[in-house]
Amino acid sequence: MEDDSGQAQFQLGETVEVHIRVMFPDWVGEAFALLKSVELFEGSRLVATGEFRDRV
Repeated sequence: MEDDSGQAQFQLGETVEVHIRVMFPDWVGEAFALLKSVELFEGSRLVATGEFRDRV
C-alpha cells in the first residue's frame, strides 16, 4: 500500500490518505460501494483501518 505521495512505510497510528482499487469489481463491487469503513488484512493480520471520504 502506498499513500498519494508514493510513501509505502508509515508510523503506527499515522493517518494517511490512500486510494483503494477493488480487484474483483464484478464480484464485490456493489457491496464494497456501500461500506463506510474498511479493514485491510495481510492474511489474518489486521494491518490498517479506515473510512471512506470520496468515491470515484
